[in-house]
Amino acid sequence: MALNKESCGDKPAATYRYEVVRDYEAESPDCWENTDLFLDAKHWKLPDITPRGSIKEEDYNTYAVFFPNAADLTLIAGFIEGDFSSRCGYVYVRKDVWDCPSESLKAAQFLIEEWNMYLSEDVWGFKIYKDTPCACCGNIDTEIVESLWGIYGEDYAEQEAKLSCTTYT
Repeated sequence: MALNKESCGDKPAATYRYEVVRDYEAESPDCWENTDLFLDAKHWKLPDITPRGSIKEEDYNTYAVFFPNAADLTLIAGFIEGDFSSRCGYVYVRKDVWDCPSESLKAAQFLIEEWNMYLSEDVWGFKIYKDTPCACCGNIDTEIVESLWGIYGEDYAEQEAKLSCTTYT
């Protein structure tokens, strides 16, 4: 006779665990369609970037973006001399949101870091599992009780998974 939940009686306490997994179907930072901070660039390593429509350039601080040696995106603030063949576009930072020049530059750098994580597939998700052993037969009933995807940076995903897992214990 097969044992089912009704015939097994009380279950011992459940345990919780997490698993961090690379998010191969992550959306690019462009999918957020942010008009306060965005990348406008063309390069073979980048997905098609959604145009932001008509923007007034005077409302934005702009920073040149390069793909040196087809490696990571690089943000260049201010005037630079030299070869511009690797320039692929600009980061636009809305002035009325980031009115301080140093904060505007930090916002642009943050966006480039996110793009570099996306391009290097450093985007993650996690699953929280609930494992409940059967008091009669010892079989483990496992269910996913939570999951979250699209977390940029493996260390950050690990921290978030641990934090979420502790809410169940």
